[in-house]
Amino acid sequence: MYYDANNLYGGAMSSYLPTKDFKYSDEEWTKEKILKLKDDADKGYYFIVDLHYPENLHKSHNGYALCSENKSISNNLLSTKQSESRKETKIKKIGLFI
Repeated sequence: MYYDANNLYGGAMSSYLPTKDFKYSDEEWTKEKILKLKDDADKGYYFIVDLHYPENLHKSHNGYALCSENKSISNNLLSTKQSESRKETKIKKIGLFI
């Protein structure tokens, strides 16, 4: 199967995610069982996993997030340089409207 996609990250971030009523389960899961889950089902799951990421792939995936998260970044999580850059960007955007 061939997929041609331009916004892979955005597509992943707009997928269905569980949002409430979380419960731990001792249910046994297999790869086949996980792959049968529907993406738009009423019930969703989070899995805690150990990932093996071969070192020979690190360089070729340098600009690609292997397991990205959908979360908001607050200012206290930014480095000083990132905070300064963010302020400069806001100033430049404001300048467009003056």
